Amino acid sequence: MNKAYGYAIFCAFLFDFIVSLSVIGTVSLSEFMIYLLNGIPYDLLHAFGNLTFVAWFGIWFSDSIANFQTMEEIEQTVVDGYVTRT
Repeated sequence: MNKAYGYAIFCAFLFDFIVSLSVIGTVSLSEFMIYLLNGIPYDLLHAFGNLTFVAWFGIWFSDSIANFQTMEEIEQTVVDGYVTRT
């Protein structure tokens, strides 16, 4: 779960950076940096929201996807099904 918390924080700031790229070409580099700095309060709230979702749903989601087969298991099932038919 610690990785999930780290990803939650990182992704909030990554999202802001990617969305902020939309203003490139309309502002100078210094204005872009100011634009990014002005977004820090939003980024912090976004990171807090992401952390909240991870805390609420992280364990449930982790347990849910643990029940899915791995790609190797799926491939083996397909091969076994094909081999038994021929």
